[in-house]
Amino acid sequence: MSSPTLPRCPDCGAELSEDAVCSHCVSSVPETTDFRERAAAVACYLTPLPAIALLFVKPFSRIPFVRFHAFQSIIIGIVVLAIILIGVVLANLGLTLLWLMFGLLFFVGLLFLWLLLSIKAAQGVRFELPVLGPEAAKRAAR
Repeated sequence: MSSPTLPRCPDCGAELSEDAVCSHCVSSVPETTDFRERAAAVACYLTPLPAIALLFVKPFSRIPFVRFHAFQSIIIGIVVLAIILIGVVLANLGLTLLWLMFGLLFFVGLLFLWLLLSIKAAQGVRFELPVLGPEAAKRAAR
C-alpha cells in the first residue's frame, strides 16, 4: 500500500504542510475556489450584520470556510465596539485630544485590516488573526 501523498504548492511544487502553507515559498493555498463561498466570506467583513445573517442561511451555515470568516468578523466587531466605547468614555473624561489622535490611527489601522481580510477571503484563503483567529476557528468548528 502506498502512503497518501501530500498536496503540492501550485507556485513552487513543494509539499504542503497540514495547514496548507508552503514552507518553501511561504504562500498560502486557497482553501476554496467556489465563487459563492468566497463572495459570502467577503460579505462577512462588510459589517458583523451580514456575518450573523450568513450563519443562519442554509447553504452557507454548513460551510466551514464561510463560518470561520463570519465568526472572525463578529469577534472583530465586538472588539471594535468595545474600543469605541472606551474612547467615548475617555473623551467625556476630558481626554478628547488623546481620543482624536488615537481614534484616527485606530480607524486607519481598521481600514487596512478590513482590506487585508476582504482580499484574503476573496482569494479563498483562511487568514487567521493572531489572537482572534483561533477563537473564530474554534467556534466555526462547532
